[in-house]
Amino acid sequence: MLHLLPVSSLPKFRIHLVPAESSVTDIRTGFTIYEQDQHRSVLHLQQLTTSLFLENDHDISFYAGLLERIADKPLTRQQTQEWLTDPLANLEHR
Repeated sequence: MLHLLPVSSLPKFRIHLVPAESSVTDIRTGFTIYEQDQHRSVLHLQQLTTSLFLENDHDISFYAGLLERIADKPLTRQQTQEWLTDPLANLEHR
């Protein structure tokens, strides 16, 4: 997860972790929705042994709905960065 730390600091990237104890329990796979003004949206599903890119409006709408459901549950950008760096700080103090 160390690779998330530098990426989370880039201006065009937003990484927000959702705490395990949140009520969102039906998301069992990672996904990303890529949106650009010049192109159609693309959904990227990440599985254990494969990944899949989808352009179907129905699929994208379904996952966009999941994002809306969890929009108020994740840690803030700052809290996410702290969560990522805290284990490193603990290792340095050992």
